Amino acid sequence: MYYNNIFAIYSQRLAIESAQRSEAFNVLQQIFLREQELKSLGGLAAAAAHELGTPLNTISLVAKELKKEIGSNKKFNQDLDLLISQSKRCSDILKQISKNPYTEKEDNFFDKASFKIIVHEVVDSFKDLSKKKIIINDDEYKKDYLITKKSRSFIA
Repeated sequence: MYYNNIFAIYSQRLAIESAQRSEAFNVLQQIFLREQELKSLGGLAAAAAHELGTPLNTISLVAKELKKEIGSNKKFNQDLDLLISQSKRCSDILKQISKNPYTEKEDNFFDKASFKIIVHEVVDSFKDLSKKKIIINDDEYKKDYLITKKSRSFIA
């Protein structure tokens, strides 16, 4: 009878530890999947930045050439200066986006932004291009994010 109680206690403790290990593994798996999603999103952002770079450089080049040809016409020079400065700003933003957060040591957007913010930024960027209404349901994500944040601080 005494051995049965010891065996029952041992079995119960083993089952509890097994459940805890299983839960920890599931949390780690969620973290890994979230990191993979961010890595994929970073790759897409870099590809988009690369694709947008060529037309942006063309716009900048044409604006500079027009400024040279127009000369001292103040009305057009102000507009061309604005066009040149804004294309430079866009170029800087694209360079920042195209940096890979997994190889760069500098602070960048993906290190500072949550997955939710990144998704909202991507969706917002398509609002001007499409008349379709995009709805993001992030209620479930909030729960996962809290678990992930807690797990990261536990692991670190």
